Amino acid sequence: MIARVLRWYSVVLLLVLTACATDRQIDAQTYAPTGPALARVAVVPFYAHRLYDGSSRLGGVSPELATERVTQQVAEAMLAEGIEIVPVDEIVNAFENFPRATAVIDSQIYAEGAGSTLGATSVLVGEVLRYRDARGATAPGRHPASVAFQVTLYEAPDGFKLWSARYDYTQPPPQEKSGSDMHDAVLMQHWLTAHEIAQRGADAIAQSLADAR
Repeated sequence: MIARVLRWYSVVLLLVLTACATDRQIDAQTYAPTGPALARVAVVPFYAHRLYDGSSRLGGVSPELATERVTQQVAEAMLAEGIEIVPVDEIVNAFENFPRATAVIDSQIYAEGAGSTLGATSVLVGEVLRYRDARGATAPGRHPASVAFQVTLYEAPDGFKLWSARYDYTQPPPQEKSGSDMHDAVLMQHWLTAHEIAQRGADAIAQSLADAR
């Protein structure tokens, strides 16, 4: 009995460590020192890429909903890492003609405006490329959840690019393995939702940005 319990905990730990390792694999680039620029970051509401993949037929959601969700998750993750941000509603109120989810954002305009109007030292601009939930109640592995988004940090008010990162994850199906231990691991596989994947991406993005200080 004790051996079975220990084996169960070992499988759980393996799955957790594997998931964490995967989520840490983001593509981040630092172009200039970010330390002083992270004093107060204006997180501009994200927009959807012009080729945004969110077809409802494939488990996707509207670009407005996807960008709203990811913006909030990234902003909250940054706060959790101790990075001060300008509330999103203040940014929206500061710009009368703020472009909606599918518009192209001029980073220079927002860097200048956020710096002079909101006292921001930088702006974070984000773009959602894909946001799809798993499809199929009995076999979600055929159409697993998938999320991709990228962010860029610009200095305010100058608009110089300081840092960027991209997160892209599609949950792979459990692999067929032999042996009781691996069978237990497959049975315990948790099919993630798009929201859960986006949250893992937001956490990884925020920690990567905090590490760049």
